[in-house]
Amino acid sequence: MKLPARAVVLTLSVVAMVAWPGSGAAAAAPSAQDRSFLRAAHELHLVEISSARLALRRSGAAEIRRHAQLFLADHERLDADVRAVAKRLAVPLPATPSPENQQDLARLSRRSGAGFDAAWLAEQVTLHRQSTQLGRRQVGTGSDPAVVALARRAAPVLQAHLAILEETRADRPLRSVEGGSSGESNGEPARTAPLGLGLIGLAVVLAAGAVFVAVRRRRA
Repeated sequence: MKLPARAVVLTLSVVAMVAWPGSGAAAAAPSAQDRSFLRAAHELHLVEISSARLALRRSGAAEIRRHAQLFLADHERLDADVRAVAKRLAVPLPATPSPENQQDLARLSRRSGAGFDAAWLAEQVTLHRQSTQLGRRQVGTGSDPAVVALARRAAPVLQAHLAILEETRADRPLRSVEGGSSGESNGEPARTAPLGLGLIGLAVVLAAGAVFVAVRRRRA
């Protein structure tokens, strides 16, 4: 009879420890760092998702569209994980990107052609570097295991995206502007100067020839 009695006592003790407010077994609230990471990661995913959808609509380059499709799928999946953890920890998340990020997306949407592709690639590199730094900070200073796990799982995906982007930017030759709201250049020097100099040189040669012919006629 002693063994069952001891088992009952141990069971009741464990139940009391779990249920008692403030006990060590109770789930701790997420830290300020954990909450900050969840909000910032969610916002960056929102920007990435919007930017990828924009590229699918605006870019005519097959390579850019492939990248956008991959990024869209990956960031939707990563953000679903962020939202699930945030809901479990009762951390409210922003419904939309920040006004600054919305302005950046609006400026990008006014571009087209090669100008859009170059600007999109540059924006993607910036966003993925921000996400990578955010994740490293969370892994180093975060306290909630579930939130830290989010950052760890996202890290190889973000690194792969960044490698794709940097390789694409290195391989893409600079092109003249194909579009843009105000004719912005994507960084390539104007190519009209050599043609203009060639025309001027041709005009000088023709004029000199005309003078030579006129002089010969007068002497004749």
